[in-house]
Amino acid sequence: MDYYIAFDTLLDKAMQGPRFLQDAAAKQVVIDSWKFIARRYGLRIYAISVMSNHVHVLLENRSASSTPLADILTEHKRFTATKLNRMQDAKGRRVWAEKEYSRTVRFGHFERTLWYVLNNPVKAGLTDDPTNWCGNYYTEEMRSNFVKVRALAG
Repeated sequence: MDYYIAFDTLLDKAMQGPRFLQDAAAKQVVIDSWKFIARRYGLRIYAISVMSNHVHVLLENRSASSTPLADILTEHKRFTATKLNRMQDAKGRRVWAEKEYSRTVRFGHFERTLWYVLNNPVKAGLTDDPTNWCGNYYTEEMRSNFVKVRALAG
């Protein structure tokens, strides 16, 4: 876990490098793509946080015939890269890293992980209120859960 936290902190503090996801329209493309993919593959999306240069997604695979996450990510990356490059007039530009950093949330760590995902823009100094961050998405069910965890943390 320490490696992932260190890597995430490095991404948050990066002053140089690509920021393809910086504007609200780009963030919405990523969120909408995940919502579409969730319906298509029977995933349950709990939370998404789209930062300027990376994305956090908290999801559960509810489908009996599970498509490998790597295949789902490939489809998501292909679609969003094409759409973002069209929007930003950057044909052929590489948007996503080849490797993803996926992890299984251990029993008893869900609320902590939800907090980590949705609080990411606060930690990066981009907003004081994660509930109003244009790059955050969470279900109504998670809203009350996040508010409860936020009250305990704050």
